[in-house]
Amino acid sequence: MRVHTSAHLMSQAIREVLHEPMEIVSSGIDPEKARLDFTHEGSTRRFFPEIEALANKIVKENRTVKTRLAPRKEAEEYVKRFHESLKTMPPQVTEVRIVEIAGWHACACGGTRVKSTDEIGEIKLLSRRSKGKGIERIEFTVQNP
Repeated sequence: MRVHTSAHLMSQAIREVLHEPMEIVSSGIDPEKARLDFTHEGSTRRFFPEIEALANKIVKENRTVKTRLAPRKEAEEYVKRFHESLKTMPPQVTEVRIVEIAGWHACACGGTRVKSTDEIGEIKLLSRRSKGKGIERIEFTVQNP
């Protein structure tokens, strides 16, 4: 739950630091670490200190993490404000579960989550690499809260 919620938090931290509405094209989450693949030209390594600092600031703010169900059209409009979409969701899904970090990020998600950001623990960026064709991958972990 901690790593999963940190991935939601990190996607917005990256957008904020890079000042661009990059798209998450793939992700992977396991109990020890997570990865995000996103659209970006060039290396993000020089931004690591700033991304990490911003992410951990949000963690320490103890923001509520909540879920709600919404009709698909409403959910689509809502998550668009956070540069997210429902394009990978099958069209027959008519009700969408939204996970939101209060005042920070929201997206469609059916996964586990913590109840507040202070449960995540410290986020530590581990690595980055180019996946080619304007796709950047970063890996990160969370340390005990």
